[in-house]
Parts: sequence; structure tokens; C-alpha cells
Amino acid sequence: MDIVSLNSNLADPNAKLVPSLTAASALALAARIARLLMLAGFGVVLAFLAGFVWFAVTAGESEPSTETADGIVALTGGPARIEDALELLARGRGRWALITGVNPATSKGELTRMNPAHAQLFDCCVELDKLAINTHGNAVKTRDWVEARRLKSVIVVTSNWHMPRAMLELQRILPGVKLIPHAVTADPDRASRVPVQEPSFRIIASEYVKYLLAMAHVRLEDGVARDEMSARLPAARRDRIHPGA
Repeated sequence: MDIVSLNSNLADPNAKLVPSLTAASALALAARIARLLMLAGFGVVLAFLAGFVWFAVTAGESEPSTETADGIVALTGGPARIEDALELLARGRGRWALITGVNPATSKGELTRMNPAHAQLFDCCVELDKLAINTHGNAVKTRDWVEARRLKSVIVVTSNWHMPRAMLELQRILPGVKLIPHAVTADPDRASRVPVQEPSFRIIASEYVKYLLAMAHVRLEDGVARDEMSARLPAARRDRIHPGA
């Protein structure tokens, strides 16, 4: 292109010019992005705090159950859970009981000595699981026990702060079983050998974070399962159309 044609293009008001990004516009864009990120972060923090308030209120209001079920499962890890489960069993609120997450070094005889009022129940109606090491493992071992016993309903015994996470795991893995929460709560008038105290803020916050992580894990596994099901459907349709292919 010669100088004459270049000058004519520059003088043409209809010529298409690509604007260059100046330093001022770059700073304005960066500031806009920073504001959006701050608003997004504020929204995440607000949602987290609102969820924590909901968790603290609903879990804190959990109460012991008054219903009857086929079985009773106690998730170890806190005071009075085993004691409450045995008391429910003794009252005929269930036919069998599973204590899941028992320390491998703890024997049935030791638990019997710790609960002499219900010693006879360990001979007929109580089973121990020593393999589960977390809430998800508790749910898996509970499912195996429920399926082996062919139970239709189960009372779930754990602390009120642990109950949301326990129910989340159990409801996913036992969709056809009625699950009845029985929360072990702090009560100064509790006639119990094992004292149950109000949890600290750290424990409540920790349980809330664990609940969120468990929910994310459940949603992820459900999404993977749906993707696998969707991937199998076209192959199943193809096999029906061309069975001999």
C-alpha cells in the first residue's frame, strides 16, 4: 500500500479502526472484575453463614424419638449413644440393635460390663460393627445389616449435631427404609451414667463443614450415577432394536 492510499484510508470516516486497549481502560476493567469477585465472595460468605444458622437451629432442636421401628442403630463417637440405643431396645422400641463404629479393641463383653442393666440384650439382640471408621462407613454397614435382617424401619441414634450428616448418608444409601432420628441431647436432668454436655462452637462449626462436604460428596456421586445411567440407555435401546448385532 502506497502513501497516497494510506492517507486516503486514514481520512475516510467510514474506515474500520480497531481501538487499542489503553492503560486507563485496562484499569477500569480490572476494577470491574475485582468488584464482581468481591460481590461473589460476599454472596458465598453470606450463604455460608445463613446455612450455619439454619444448621445450628434445626440440629439444636432435634429431640429423642417416640416411635417404634424394626431395628435400632447407634453410631458411635459421642457419649450416651450406645446407652440410649440399649434403653430403646429394652423398651421394645425395636427388635434388634446395631452398634456401628465400635473400636476394634472393644469386645462385646466389655460393653456388657459397661451396661450391666442391659447385659442380657447383648446375647440375643445386639450386633457390633468394628469396620466403619466414619459416618459414610456407618451408613454402609447399616445398609448391610438392614438388608440381612430385611428391616423396613430403623431408629437412628446419634448426637443432635451429628444427626443431619448421618441422615444424609443413610437416606441416600437406604432409600426404601423408614429412618427415624433419635437425637442424643444435652439435658441436665438426664438420668444417665454418661453426661451429655452442650457442644462448643468449634464442634458445631466442624459438624456444619462436614455436613456440607458430605452433601457435596452425595451430589457428586448422584451426578456420576446419572451420567452412567444416561450412557447405558443408548446402548440398551440399540440392543433392543438390533438384538443380533
